[in-house]
Amino acid sequence: MIKRKILSLVMLLALSITACSPDNTNSTTTNTGAQDSGTLTATETITNTETNTSTDANIDQGYADLKIKPEQAFDIFMEKYTGAKITKVQLDEDSGNYTYEVKGFVDNTEYEIDINSMDGTIIKEEMETDDQPDPEITRLQVEKVLALVDKALTDAGEGARLDEWTLEVEDGIAKLEVEYDRDGFDDEERTYNVETGELLELDD
Repeated sequence: MIKRKILSLVMLLALSITACSPDNTNSTTTNTGAQDSGTLTATETITNTETNTSTDANIDQGYADLKIKPEQAFDIFMEKYTGAKITKVQLDEDSGNYTYEVKGFVDNTEYEIDINSMDGTIIKEEMETDDQPDPEITRLQVEKVLALVDKALTDAGEGARLDEWTLEVEDGIAKLEVEYDRDGFDDEERTYNVETGELLELDD
């Protein structure tokens, strides 16, 4: 009899504990929902950041970010006009974007094209008759441009920013003119002998 009463009490206690325990299934579901919400928000933030970065890069293209080298711009012109002789290669900046301008001639026709410095596409093309074309520049001379431009900006000092450079032959000498500006100063220009690397002129 006593054993039956004890057994009954044990069963009642067990039922009471079960009734008072929290619903683990509902708790887990709620937490999972919160985690999912947080994950979606993080994904949206990453997507927006990547989009903004890409847009900013297109607006503010720096000289150091150029994808097309001067000799590649030279090659693009030569591929388009077989047998041409190139007389000028220039890199010009406009609103933070740089464009190559290449001039050359075939027979007595002069051609000029503008090339996107990031992907090499031709964005402008002009032609005219010229019975007295300018002297020719070589690919080897073009290959020396970047080192001289870097030297010009380094010698100019901190804060120097490239405006443009121009390579062409004057008085029988292949000359590179590098124009740049610095905060608080007027525009400056350095002219180099491409073959020797000698500074020929400093205009400040």
